[in-house]
Amino acid sequence: MRRHTTLSLAISLGLLAIVSTAPTLLAKQEERVIYQDEESLLSEDITVNASDDPNQKGEKLQAFDVGFAAHAYIPERTYPESMLVKVQTGTFAFRVQSEVLVDPEAADIEVLEANPPIPLGSNPNKDHAGRTFDPVGTVQNCSGTPPHVLCLLDPDVLGENFVQLEAGDLVYLPDNSTCFFCNTTELDAGATLLVWAPATGFSWYEMDQAGLSTGFDSTVAVDQGLRTIRGWMFNPGSRCN
Repeated sequence: MRRHTTLSLAISLGLLAIVSTAPTLLAKQEERVIYQDEESLLSEDITVNASDDPNQKGEKLQAFDVGFAAHAYIPERTYPESMLVKVQTGTFAFRVQSEVLVDPEAADIEVLEANPPIPLGSNPNKDHAGRTFDPVGTVQNCSGTPPHVLCLLDPDVLGENFVQLEAGDLVYLPDNSTCFFCNTTELDAGATLLVWAPATGFSWYEMDQAGLSTGFDSTVAVDQGLRTIRGWMFNPGSRCN
C-alpha cells in the first residue's frame, strides 16, 4: 500500500497559507445557521483505508485513501477535525456551509446547480431520479498566478450550489466544517480522495470501521466529543445523482 505520510513542500506551504486564514473563517462559521443531513449514513459505497496504522502515536497527520463507488457521497454534516483533501481520481460535487479555500489544478472552478435540487442538510437519496449537476458559472473569488492560485468558496455567494472538484484539486477544511462530497464521475466509475487528517479520531475512518465491524444491519453510537454520530445500518445504495 502506498505511503502518504510525508507532505510535499508545495502542499505544506499551501497548508500554512490556508491555516493562517482559519481564525477568520471559523469566526464567520460560528455566526451561521448550519443545516445537517441526519438521515444519510456512511454506506458500503465508501471505503476509508489508512496508509499506516491509524493508532500510532506521535503522528500529527495521517493519510487516508477514501474510495467512492458510483454516486456515493459523504453526508453533509459538521466534522470535528480539520482535513486536507486532495482529489486523486474522478470528479466531485462539493459543498460547504462555511468559507474554505481551494487550490485548484485548473484555471477555473465550475459552479454546479443540482437539478432536482438538494436543499442544505437534506438527504440526497430523496427525489434523486434523473438528477444532474449543471454548470452555472465559475468561482470568481480567486487570487494568485497559476500554479499558485487559491479560491475562496463563500456560501453567501454559492447558496445551495456546489462546485466541481477535479483530479489535483486541494481543499483545506478547518475543524467543525460542514461539508458534502458527491462522486459525479462520468460512466458510473469510482472516484478517490486522499485525506490528511489526525492520526486518531478521524471521523470518516471511525464511521467506516464501525460499519465494517458491526455489519450494516446493526446500529452503533460513537461519541465524537463535539458531536454524536447517530449510527449505521443497512443502506441499499448512496445516490446523489
